[in-house]
Amino acid sequence: MTKHALLHHANDWQADLDRFRAVYTLQRCVIDGHEWAYIQRGSGAQTVLILPGGLAIAETAFRYIQCLEARFRVLAPMYPETITTIAQLVEGLAKLLQAEQIPRIHVVGGSYSGLIAQCFVRHVPGIVEKLVLSDTGVPRRSRAYQLALYQPLLTHLPLGVVRGLSSCGVALFLGKLPAHRAFWWHYFRQRIATMTRAAFLSHLAIWQDFDRSYQFTAHDLAGWHGRMLIIEAERDGLFRRPERMALRKLYPAAQIHTFESRSHGASLAHMYDYITVIERFLADEGA
Repeated sequence: MTKHALLHHANDWQADLDRFRAVYTLQRCVIDGHEWAYIQRGSGAQTVLILPGGLAIAETAFRYIQCLEARFRVLAPMYPETITTIAQLVEGLAKLLQAEQIPRIHVVGGSYSGLIAQCFVRHVPGIVEKLVLSDTGVPRRSRAYQLALYQPLLTHLPLGVVRGLSSCGVALFLGKLPAHRAFWWHYFRQRIATMTRAAFLSHLAIWQDFDRSYQFTAHDLAGWHGRMLIIEAERDGLFRRPERMALRKLYPAAQIHTFESRSHGASLAHMYDYITVIERFLADEGA
């Protein structure tokens, strides 16, 4: 589907998602005992790895895939619910690329996956050509303590209650979206209704591990010759200004694009704006 056609159907997101589901195949690969599921589309000379957000759904990026697959090979994985550490996750991603014979990659990571992307480029800097970090932040030890409070709830509450509480949290978040609120509420509610306890615990453990175990400096990527783009929402309530400024300080050579007067949900409500900025960055061959 061309970008013109995508824009024509922009108000019918469910129909577009249904069409996408009809044509993609979810591939599977077992790596170090963990089953990875992923979508792979396109056949360009360059490959874009789109990392999933907090609910670890590959198809959430369906519009990104539709827009990018004409020019790039696109790989969109799901995080296995059996993984509980960043080290397992980034090593699994690296081995997945090896299995697919992908020697070089552009990486797109937003929000939760922006945390993962920063660890991934440190794990295998030699294969990452361009890195996009969208609406994300840096390790914070204080947040690890806050996240630890949720673990007993996720472990001991009935799964139906866990799903219900998660749905309430998503509803509060989506209630602030200026556009496409109904579509995303239906989409995430369906996903949450199928999530296992292991999936909830895995997502939490990975974020805790990031905040508890990692400390970044501006010198970490001194030998990396890739390029980076940071996209931020001016009114992001999840990754607030001090954390966004800390992210900028970590990567002084990064290009910065700020969406003014937008909140953390802007990547859902204004997805095409994000895709346009990312496409422009990926297409730019400048040094």
